[in-house]
Amino acid sequence: MARQYKLKSFLRYLDDALIREYLKTKGIHRELPAKDDKETPADYWERLIRALPQKEVDAIEAGFQEVSEMAMESGILSLTRMGRDHDIDITGEIKDVENPHNQALHCYLKHPEIFEETATLHRIEELRSKKERTGLRSKTAKQVINRKDALAEALRQFFTEQDGRGLHCHVDAYSFSNRVCLVAHPEDYAQTDLHYEGEQLRRASRRPCFEVVFIYYPDAGRLELWAKGGRDREKELMDIFNHQVLEDETPLDPMQKVYDLNRLFDENVVLAGQLEDQIEDIRVKLLRFDFKFGGRQRITLEMDQEGGLKPMQELMKHKGINAEYYNITQARIHIKFPGKGKKGGVTMQITAPDKCNLNSSPLHLKAEKYLKLWNLENNPAREAQTV
Repeated sequence: MARQYKLKSFLRYLDDALIREYLKTKGIHRELPAKDDKETPADYWERLIRALPQKEVDAIEAGFQEVSEMAMESGILSLTRMGRDHDIDITGEIKDVENPHNQALHCYLKHPEIFEETATLHRIEELRSKKERTGLRSKTAKQVINRKDALAEALRQFFTEQDGRGLHCHVDAYSFSNRVCLVAHPEDYAQTDLHYEGEQLRRASRRPCFEVVFIYYPDAGRLELWAKGGRDREKELMDIFNHQVLEDETPLDPMQKVYDLNRLFDENVVLAGQLEDQIEDIRVKLLRFDFKFGGRQRITLEMDQEGGLKPMQELMKHKGINAEYYNITQARIHIKFPGKGKKGGVTMQITAPDKCNLNSSPLHLKAEKYLKLWNLENNPAREAQTV
């Protein structure tokens, strides 16, 4: 989700020297007017920028918005990790730079390629509610990336035939840590927009892109998909990835049971943390139950009580809900890792059979491992094959 951005508020955090350097990268080399004695630095820079031609203002603000998206703790950590992957000590460079806004702008100016790649991956990490498939054929990151053009062509044909759009399609590939991200940009339907040319309101047509994001974990043979269009469309897109990238013609199960939430009925199940994670609290905040024997009966129980699974199981007993008559189809579990206040908290929402709201950020990946440790995630439906 995009962060709220306002030029003046953003400028308040920035160092004057970095702003001057940034403006030079946008082609602003002219001598700058003097600051009024009564102006704050933010007022001065806003006045100066607003006085520029609109095209220059648009370019300046577009870059500032990119920097703003990364100007937070998680964004800076992503930049420093990417720097280490490229043997660049960004941590050392920014250790004396004040606040995340200046740190992000420093990286934008000094390491533009690393900034661009990290910003893309950071946005991908924030995607939630992705569909999953496990037990897929195992391929190396290099093998996956080498198939991106084949994926682009297959998606182009698919969207052209099915939707009458997607005449052009480009796929970007990113390799990061334990996963490979393939981001497809098919061409969408034509849209008509209103915009200003000087003082005149004009109408123009364009064909924007939409996104389809595939995140593949080579070691685990696991695929995550983020796309719009519903269950049938998601299945079709996963099949295209399986055929074109993994070169496996085996059709994927349309309803693979990735998560087994019925284990939460079992009174022997204990939702415990590992000692090294120093978990402060685990609580089951919501369970949704669907009646097994026809009809559309559904019950949802919500609570906010510490003690792991036991308080929720006691409430289930009180309400007469059991595994004989109901399936658990959704669970919301909160884990509190070390951190002041709300920092360190992760709320997992798992929906059977194959949906989870966790993203690929480091804290969410730490939480995700507990789905396996608590046996809420099924073993792959078929053995992974290594090519």
